[in-house]
Amino acid sequence: MNAFYSWLVGGLAMCALEFIVPGFVIVFFGAGAVLTALALLLFPGMSANTQAILFLGLSLVSLAVFRRQALGHGKRKSADAAVDYDDDFIGREAVVVEAVGPGAPGKVELNGVNWSAVSDTAFAKGERVKVSRRDGLVLTVARG
Repeated sequence: MNAFYSWLVGGLAMCALEFIVPGFVIVFFGAGAVLTALALLLFPGMSANTQAILFLGLSLVSLAVFRRQALGHGKRKSADAAVDYDDDFIGREAVVVEAVGPGAPGKVELNGVNWSAVSDTAFAKGERVKVSRRDGLVLTVARG
């Protein structure tokens, strides 16, 4: 088996292995191997050392450039990820199902789910409110 097929099969195997092994790293080395195979089509006389350096360089560059975008469109995934989910609630309209007011937590319904709610303003059952903040399972609501 010549070097082209070795790089191609190895690269495709690494890409397939990504489905089994967590971490989203191996696919970039697979891409580096496939790109090295393609480079061998353009430069068939490439030495083994040059192939290895090209593979390593392409793999590391693709890992550094594309992994972050592939995981979250340029955003880092971390413990702060809950902040992104909180933004989905802010500004949404909810209906009070249990009176809520200062010092008297109540409940609101948002998307068919009842949430604990707090507010600096008193709201009676049936009123429409807007979510101004989310803290875990408790929504802060205000006049909407």
